[in-house]
Amino acid sequence: MLDELKNIDIIFVGGGNVFYLLEKARESGFDQVVKGLVEKGVIYVGSSAGAVLACPDIEAVARLDDPSKAPSLKSTEGLGLVDFVVIPHHKNEKFSKGVEQILKECKGYKYKLIPIADQQAFVVKGNKYKIV
Repeated sequence: MLDELKNIDIIFVGGGNVFYLLEKARESGFDQVVKGLVEKGVIYVGSSAGAVLACPDIEAVARLDDPSKAPSLKSTEGLGLVDFVVIPHHKNEKFSKGVEQILKECKGYKYKLIPIADQQAFVVKGNKYKIV
């Protein structure tokens, strides 16, 4: 897969079920090459589940996505491109109950949880990020 990605500038990973997405990232080997590509300057853009995939762990979003959609997934360890967990769809009526449940039940979680609205994005440079 690395040869197919060696001349790209941007990786875009869309949404869906983040557990299924992680399962397929592992099966394809994408999880093994993406970090090196980002370290070489390739820009990672994730939307919804694609943003969560970049996090160190996806366990907290089980209140939004069904883990059973990824039956062979053995670990919820994400790509680790950032050191916090994105909680997408904050203030979106369809997902508000799940988002609020995550924020309430996961206080003191092993990673910082950052809710983000559908109209927002994270920009990450080095160890710093900002929401735009």
